[in-house]
Amino acid sequence: MQPDVARSRLAPPLAMQFDLVRVAMPPDAAHSYDYVLVSDCLVFQELHAALLDAIDFLLAKPQSPSHFPRAVLVAPKRSGSLDAFVALARRSGWWVEVKDFLKGDRYFRIPVDRLTVSYNRDTMYPYMLQLSRSV
Repeated sequence: MQPDVARSRLAPPLAMQFDLVRVAMPPDAAHSYDYVLVSDCLVFQELHAALLDAIDFLLAKPQSPSHFPRAVLVAPKRSGSLDAFVALARRSGWWVEVKDFLKGDRYFRIPVDRLTVSYNRDTMYPYMLQLSRSV
């Protein structure tokens, strides 16, 4: 059973159209969300600007110093793709915080003997980004 998006105020998943390098956004979603959650969407650097535009479109405008709408992204570094997104966001006027929220391999243990592929920290280890605009 599908959730009633209109009644729950949840945003429907946004369809990335890689061939057109754009993000389809519902027109009534403009600046209406305090949180935008994004997972593993920084792979293609050519889509970073479109993703940043979508986040900007969806996030509510800050109303006061205590109101901080934000986007939370989780992604691995992927050969510099995460760093490139952070640089673009900062150049575009966003406040960006990068968290190594699992605090290194000490807390993030992968049962290597059970993996069918080899573990690569660059492509598998998640970092968390928080993006917001100032008032």
